[in-house]
Parts: sequence; structure tokens; C-alpha cells
Amino acid sequence: MTDIPQTLLDQLQRGEVTLFLGAGASFGSVNSAGGKMVLGNQLRDALCNEFLGGNEKERDLKTVSDFVENEVGLLKLNLFVAKIFSEFIPNKGLSLLPKFRWKSIYSTNYDLLVETAYKNGKPLQDLSTFYKDLPTIDKDLAKFPNPVPLFKIHGTIDALYDRNAPLVITTSSYVNVKSFRKGMFDRLINDVHKQTVI
Repeated sequence: MTDIPQTLLDQLQRGEVTLFLGAGASFGSVNSAGGKMVLGNQLRDALCNEFLGGNEKERDLKTVSDFVENEVGLLKLNLFVAKIFSEFIPNKGLSLLPKFRWKSIYSTNYDLLVETAYKNGKPLQDLSTFYKDLPTIDKDLAKFPNPVPLFKIHGTIDALYDRNAPLVITTSSYVNVKSFRKGMFDRLINDVHKQTVI
């Protein structure tokens, strides 16, 4: 086990560390039936099996998502993705997040694992989730004594009907992501320059 530098521990205690979570953060999470959390290629294969007759598995997830969107529409694609990622239980690592003080949390994950970890644990901070740019983010955070924002920069499965906050999965959604979440990316760049990011 690697020792954590004292300077990082001190920053964590003061709530000066920004956390960035990618797809690997969800690895090891399971649902109530014992099914494991799917990652990129597994999601691609599930989409191929459901909508493309099991074909196109040699392609990347973005391309397969484009095919599915063309075949059945964006809403059906997103609803299927939401179904896959719903009802998972946070893994041990995610369950520990509420025990630390964070400056901010950013995630590219659509799932609700971080939110579940904060609901089930005894958090040191009040989690507020943002999945699109809002002019009231700082005002919303100021309502809590110990706020921590969770910025879901690729969207969230619990806001599928918001046209101004699409899941980032298809080519067009990757191209247009900054038009919906420019403020979040600006915050992330600012945090990278001013904070320790892990």
C-alpha cells in the first residue's frame, strides 16, 4: 500500500482537493441481482445486442451509439443506457467519498453511485449535483453549511428528458457538450490550475 503524502492529507482535511472520477471509479459496483457494473466495451456490446442484432461490436461505443440513435432515436438510446446503469450499489471506494471533505467532484459517469454513497453514508458535506450549466450554482451551494458540488459533465441518467443536458455518448453529443456545459468545463479548468486534483 502506498503512503499518502502528508501534504495531501492536510489538503483533504481542509477540503482543498478536487476529485475527478472516470468510468473506472464505478468498477466493482454491483446491482441488487449481483450483476457487475458495465464499462465502455460492455455497454457497446449491450447496445449492439439490443438494437443492432449483435452486429457492429468491432466498432467503438460512440459509433455504435450513433447507429442506435439513427435506428431508434436518442430517447430510446438514453433510456436503455439508464436502465443498464440504474440500481447499482457503490463499491467500497465510492462508499468512502463522503468521509472526506472535497472542494469539488467532477464525473464523466452517468450513474447515481456518488449520490447513493452520500445518501447512505454519514457525509461530512452536503452534496449538490449539477448536470448542466445554471446561473445559480454558487447561490444553490451557499444554501448549505458544508456544500460539495458534483458536476456530471457527461450528463446523468436521472435527467434524460432535459434537452439542454443530453448524455454524452453519441458523436453529436461529444461535439456539442461544451454548448451545454461550458461553465462546468471552465470551473474544472480553474480547479485544475488552483487546486490539487486526484
